[in-house]
This record gives sequence, structure tokens and C-alpha cells, in this order.
Amino acid sequence: MIAGDIFKQLALFSGFTASQLALLKPLFTPYECFAGTVLFNQGDLADCLYVLVRGEVATHFKPDDSPPIPIARIQPTGVVGLSAAIGRRCYTSTAVCITDVCMLRLRERDLQSFAERYPEIASQFIQQIAASISKRLPGAQAQVYALLKNGLRNSSQTKGEIDINEQPKRTRSSH
Repeated sequence: MIAGDIFKQLALFSGFTASQLALLKPLFTPYECFAGTVLFNQGDLADCLYVLVRGEVATHFKPDDSPPIPIARIQPTGVVGLSAAIGRRCYTSTAVCITDVCMLRLRERDLQSFAERYPEIASQFIQQIAASISKRLPGAQAQVYALLKNGLRNSSQTKGEIDINEQPKRTRSSH
């Protein structure tokens, strides 16, 4: 069970004002799984992004002609299900819970609607996602940020588009 104001404890939500957090919080729902649960399979509809609060999730990619290839082991405060945030129709990897996990789940459609209504806050949030993911892929923050921005822009149905040419803000990594 997720207790207290977890948003204040997760680096992904640092730098947001109280009013911005009040807008973001309703987008997320607590989600728990037991060890061994397949969160999603490669090829499934990419409909949710997950922020890991407790536990560990492993991702792997299965090429057509070889065994699965391990991609990453996601730790607390990490993000899994990036395909949903970048506008991909399907997940490009499989995610399996290594331990019992607690997560915050964000539905892709809710993120898109939020980005249309609050493009500045959405931009800041995806910068945080890019920073989180770049910890797993050193030196890739700018590329991940552009990918996320482009995914939101391509999925946007209204004039609330985000400027993907805007450079990401530099963030300090806290270890």
C-alpha cells in the first residue's frame, strides 16, 4: 500500500509547486503487483506509464529470431512503460515484477489530455521522466526528452502543442 504523500518523496515530482502537484496527482492511481506478475508484454497496447515506488521490475526485448534480451532493472523512482508516453501504439518490451511492487500508474490518454490543458506542466513532467530514464542510459537525456516531446505532440489533437525545440533543463542527479 502506498502511504502518505508519496509525491513529495519521489524525485520525479521534485521542482513542482504545490498547485502544480495538485493538478498532477489525480492523474495517478496506486497499482500493486506480486513478484512474477507480467506488467505488460511486448506487443501489448501501450496504454500506461508506471512510476515505481517500491520493488523492482525487469524489462526485456524479444527479437523474432533469438531469446529475450535483458534491457533494464527498474528500481524505486524509476519509470517503466515509456512507450505509452511517447505515443507508440504497442509496448516494445516486456516488463516483469521481480519483487512485489507498488507503483503509480498513469494512463496514456490522461497524460495526453493533461498535456493539452497544461502544456507547461506537462513539459516539466516529461523533462523529469527524461532525467529518470537517462540514469539508465547515460548521456541520453536530450534524446529521451525529444522523443517524449515528439510523442506528446504527435498524439495531441488540439492547439495545445508543446515546442519540441525547447531544450531540456539540466537536472542534478541525486545518488
